[in-house]
Amino acid sequence: MNEIKMKSIGIIGAGLMGRVVAINAINNGYQTTLFEKKDLSILDSASRTAAGMISPIAEVENESPKFYEWGKYSLSRWSDICSQINMKDGFYRNGSLLVSFKQDQASFDDFDREVNSKLQLSKDEFLYLNSTDLSNIEPQLNSEFSNGIFLPNEAHICCDTFIQHSTTFLKNNLYNLFEKVEAYSENDEYIHCAGQNFNFDWIVDCRGLAAQNNIENLHGIRGETIHLHCKDVCLNRPVRLMHPRYQIYIVPRKDHKFVIGATSIISEDFSNISVQSTLELLSAAYSVSPSFAEARILEARVNCRPTLSHHMPTIQRRHQTIYVNGLYRHGYLLAPFLGDQLFDIIRTGTSKLYENYH
Repeated sequence: MNEIKMKSIGIIGAGLMGRVVAINAINNGYQTTLFEKKDLSILDSASRTAAGMISPIAEVENESPKFYEWGKYSLSRWSDICSQINMKDGFYRNGSLLVSFKQDQASFDDFDREVNSKLQLSKDEFLYLNSTDLSNIEPQLNSEFSNGIFLPNEAHICCDTFIQHSTTFLKNNLYNLFEKVEAYSENDEYIHCAGQNFNFDWIVDCRGLAAQNNIENLHGIRGETIHLHCKDVCLNRPVRLMHPRYQIYIVPRKDHKFVIGATSIISEDFSNISVQSTLELLSAAYSVSPSFAEARILEARVNCRPTLSHHMPTIQRRHQTIYVNGLYRHGYLLAPFLGDQLFDIIRTGTSKLYENYH
């Protein structure tokens, strides 16, 4: 009997997208090799800087309604992915909450109007809360918030926990792993790394900004987050503070830790967080819950998210290489969906995303 040869796949880049593709490939029976220019276990890509919100409804305000469908799909897949890598804690489906102060009510109303003009949502997906409702579900919020919107089906994931568990899974299950080495797809036909050429049935390029020479108009959007510890604050879900100039979000982690973020600056500057961003983020945290006054700053993280001018992700096939890129600030919202679309291309030669945008 002839032996059936296992299909091989080489993945360049072990950020969020590369990890999701690698996990999928392993679980689909591919002989999987991963190339990462840094240490897999201490990754400092945009996937670690992110807050990890999976918010199909909240993101639609400024994006295409397609993000709602894509995000709902990803929500349904995250539980499977976490199970595959034995991540038993760190993925939470507690919904998300939007609030505003009275002087910023116009921003709150704009969000309400914009989202509901794009989506036909059921009452169970989009709940209006009064001050009593707010104090019941998040007792430690500032008492000046008089109303809010609760999106009960949204979720968030602890990025550090995902990176830790996915690293262990990949190191135990990859056919081969190349760390701390540069790699790229040569002529879209093989991977060149450390002076050698590696042939695969399929190559997937998930290098983010490092693929700027291969993807037209790919550029970086700087994002900054601050990590706090505050034993006096307990939040059960992400809270977004609506504001005319920006939306600040506070995302809870275990052990009274929190991620504060919002900044999006058109820049590929990887330097330390600015004074202005620090003041805005910390002031917003204090306004959401005055108990944050006694919080301790653990660290600030800065990175640049790869994006295209239309802020839509891209999947591009060239010969044996498929490029997946442009996730912008929607990595955790879109990665599972894009990963499955990629394998549709491998199996059938096309996908819904591929048909719509290329």
